[in-house]
Amino acid sequence: MKRSSRGALALVAAAGGLLGWSVAGVIERASTLSVDPAHYRVWNAVTLLRSLPRSGPAWGGMGVASFGGAWIALRALARTPLGWPAAASAATPLLAGALMLHAADPSTQAGRFLLVGATGVAVAGSLVGTLVALLWPVWVEGSPRVRTGTIVTLSLAVPAIAGAWMGLVQEPTGDEPSYLLAMHSLVVDQDLDVGNNHARQDYRFFYPTTIEHGQLLPTRRGIWLPKHSLGLPILCAPAYALGGVHAVRLVCSLLVGALALSLYLLVRRHDETTALRCWCVALLTAPLTAYAGQIYPNVTTGLLLVGATLGVPRHSILAGVALGLVPWFHLGTWPLAIGTLVPLVWKRLSAAWGTTTAAGILWGALVAFHLWYWGSPLPPRSPYGTFALAQIPGALPGLFLDQESGLLWLSPAWVLALGSLLDLRTRRPQKALFAGWLLYVSSFNWWFGGWSPTGRFLLPSLGLLTVLLSDGLVRVRHLGRALWLWGCAGSVVLVAFPFFRFNAHDGTSAMLDALGAFGQAAARLLPSVVAPRLGVWLAWVVAWTFLGIIPWCTARRPS
Repeated sequence: MKRSSRGALALVAAAGGLLGWSVAGVIERASTLSVDPAHYRVWNAVTLLRSLPRSGPAWGGMGVASFGGAWIALRALARTPLGWPAAASAATPLLAGALMLHAADPSTQAGRFLLVGATGVAVAGSLVGTLVALLWPVWVEGSPRVRTGTIVTLSLAVPAIAGAWMGLVQEPTGDEPSYLLAMHSLVVDQDLDVGNNHARQDYRFFYPTTIEHGQLLPTRRGIWLPKHSLGLPILCAPAYALGGVHAVRLVCSLLVGALALSLYLLVRRHDETTALRCWCVALLTAPLTAYAGQIYPNVTTGLLLVGATLGVPRHSILAGVALGLVPWFHLGTWPLAIGTLVPLVWKRLSAAWGTTTAAGILWGALVAFHLWYWGSPLPPRSPYGTFALAQIPGALPGLFLDQESGLLWLSPAWVLALGSLLDLRTRRPQKALFAGWLLYVSSFNWWFGGWSPTGRFLLPSLGLLTVLLSDGLVRVRHLGRALWLWGCAGSVVLVAFPFFRFNAHDGTSAMLDALGAFGQAAARLLPSVVAPRLGVWLAWVVAWTFLGIIPWCTARRPS
């Protein structure tokens, strides 16, 4: 048996030992611990980890075997071409979990959250290491068909598993109840009027508190419609009818996987190796990881825009349909839909007629829908906040550097895409469109996405961002790999601690809030749009420039 196979088997045993360890903790301590079902229902599983020295030789032996097996597997992983960086990335979750177990105070709610996440981090680290050790020989020795099958399987399985866990331990929040209420109306009442459903409090089936009446809009036809676009409720209504909220979350997770797969196909048209790297960044780091199972339309709009780019010129009409559906899912993405359509039809004049006609029909249908219900081409109230150019100076860097909503803290590999955006030596049409989208998003006071995970309004432009990232990953390979590992560790933390995805936009990251006095001290050293400090902002802008942008611009593109 090869070393990598022995390591994989050992790591499987380690993961199984940790998982069994946690389950045994549930059985042993469930009778003595109180659990709030409205929050995390499994945090008591990790109490056995804290009481290991007092739990007897049997549990001690299991712990030694688990971590011993993990060490053997890490050594085997280090001997693969992935090297010690990959082994270190697999070991990091284990160490982080152990540290959080000792730092958490079970007498506080935040401490209990840390406890349940610590076990999740440890088990997830073992499982990720197992996955890498098992799949590496298959990837190296397998045929192109096997590689493609592996990519498709992982693209769908990883978000589905992560979304299932996060949906299990956290109730719908943010705009999700509003979308679910629209699905409930379509399935139960078979109409679009959510006013009667809101009056009967039908949302109690999936949401424990009250949905504000501001989530509904009155129409001149005597009914109330959701404030948000109807594309996602219509798409997910069959899933809601079959399996309720969990089925809807599964569909949204599969959409996340489909977007990651489409990004791979988008870059593969130019280079397969670079496409694989971009796929790893997109699938295993934020923002996509944070939106696994989240009931938001932004992932779908990004998928439609990438699908339209892939569809031209062979499937020009389908590409037009995809672009035409974009504002049906998220009305605020109309600039991206138009900006994507213009270069497509300009380059492919033979496909211009079919693409433009299909998109125009669906856009016209949306305008007619608004005219019918409100008497105007747009709804009377925007769900995306007020528009003001004065907000751009703070919001534009905040999309990437703000400690609550900045993408680079959770997935720093995307800084290489910013290097491509700022590099004047290369010309790409995606640069102008992405820069325009950033300015457009930054002009709204809800630029950070409201009560939602990081990068909500960057998801529709993820195709543009990935194309820019591909240049950076070609030029700066080793730095890109290190930044990717940082993003993977951040994703493991987000999946293990789903509540860290949501920030109150009060100037301090939720992740730092959970660390008490240490986190509050660290928050003062990180940039914030809510509580800006000029010196901190300048220091971190310079730091990120030297970390990712300058290495990108000074590196030579391989011939």
